[in-house]
This record gives sequence, C-alpha cells and structure tokens, in this order.
Amino acid sequence: LFLLGIPRLQCDGALLQFDTRKIMALVAYVAVSSLEAEGRRLSRSSLVALLWPDLEPSRAQANFRRNLSLLRKALKGEWLEVDRESVWTDPEADFWLDMDQFNRLLRACGTHDHPPEEVCPQCLAVLEEAAALYEGDFLQGFGLRDSVEFDDWQFLQAEGLRRQLASALQQLARGHAVHGNIEIALAHGTDLGRLGNDQ
Repeated sequence: LFLLGIPRLQCDGALLQFDTRKIMALVAYVAVSSLEAEGRRLSRSSLVALLWPDLEPSRAQANFRRNLSLLRKALKGEWLEVDRESVWTDPEADFWLDMDQFNRLLRACGTHDHPPEEVCPQCLAVLEEAAALYEGDFLQGFGLRDSVEFDDWQFLQAEGLRRQLASALQQLARGHAVHGNIEIALAHGTDLGRLGNDQ
C-alpha cells in the first residue's frame, strides 16, 4: 500500500483498481489506524459514519458492505479481518505500507550511539532511503467531497509526515555538509526549501 504520493494498492505486483474512491479511503484509514495502534479494532458503525456521513443509515451500511466485500476479494481474504461489529488488520499478514517503512527508517536513526544533532554515515544511508520513499504528500490528489471528517484526518496526517520529512532533509543537508558532500547537501537544502514553499 502506497500512501505517500498518489495512493495505490498492489497485490502480488498487480495494481488494484476500484470503481469508487471510498475503497481507497477505507483501506488507507484502516492501515494507518493499525499503524498507530496494532490490533486496534474499528467499529463498522464508525467507518460508515466517517465515509458516508450524509447518507441515510441503511443505504450507507449497504455501501459499506459492498466496498468491504470488494476490498477483501481484491486482497484475497488476507490482511483485513472483519466480524459483525468490527474491522481490523492481521499483524502477521504479508503486508507492506510505505508510511510504516518511512517511520521505521526515521526511528532507526534514533538508535545510533551518538547525539541526536550528529549524523553518522549510517544515518545518512537510512535517511536517504526514507526520503526516497516520500514520493509526495500523504494521499496526494485524493479527497472525499462528502466527508469533512476524512479530509480533516487526511490533512493532519499529511502535515505530520511533512514535518518528519523536513527534519530528515535538514539532517541530510547537515550530515552531507559535515562529510564534505557539498553538492548533495545543497540538493537536500533545495528540497527542504521547496517543501517549505509548498506549505
């Protein structure tokens, strides 16, 4: 699942395409919620209210059931778990999320045996990998016209990730400068400036 940039979902190397944006919204929200709290169960009613806030309840629930069924079929019954009340993810499933990998890489630099303001060669490699994963803002170009709550959630996620990227770019620029890689340091400084100008 790629959420940094234009969202896309792949299964066994094939791009999955759906006839409604709500399926991508559903998978993104469930994936990020699971990332924030492993094993977290989301109630079906809360997901229905999030994605179809303006529809009559029985119609909203029917839409939810259809979308959930299509998603589970596309995922071949893996990763996404459901029962009559809840939706959650299987932590043991073979599932990759770019946002999760981005966060893991950034956290890995915090485990190195040096002060946080220093950037060792190992940090540089890890930070470069993290920055390369950031293909664009969270769910770039995506939105739901009929769900203000989803759009607010998306905005907050995007802002938090942009701050993390800005910090990584600052460390890369500083680290490369210290290690004498001036052109690379300047390139990251330019990326950082562009990121600031986009806000």
